Amino acid sequence: VEQKGMIYKVTLTGLTIRVIVTLRNPTNVSADLSKTRVEVLYQDKVLASSKKQEETFTIPKEDFKEMEPIDIELDLLKVVTSI
Repeated sequence: VEQKGMIYKVTLTGLTIRVIVTLRNPTNVSADLSKTRVEVLYQDKVLASSKKQEETFTIPKEDFKEMEPIDIELDLLKVVTSI
């Protein structure tokens, strides 16, 4: 698994973090997986999370799959009050 995170958008009330995940399947059989929810944690508190997606996808054998970007909206007021 490789993941890349970046600040995608900044507004007066918060920012959007974009996460791109690449999954590798080193086995000789294909794998069916479900997309999951991604959370941003600070000291065991959830500051933000992505929307849950009810989508599945297949990674072919001995191949990789780059997932669609996952956007996480982060409310700056929530961040400031959590620190």
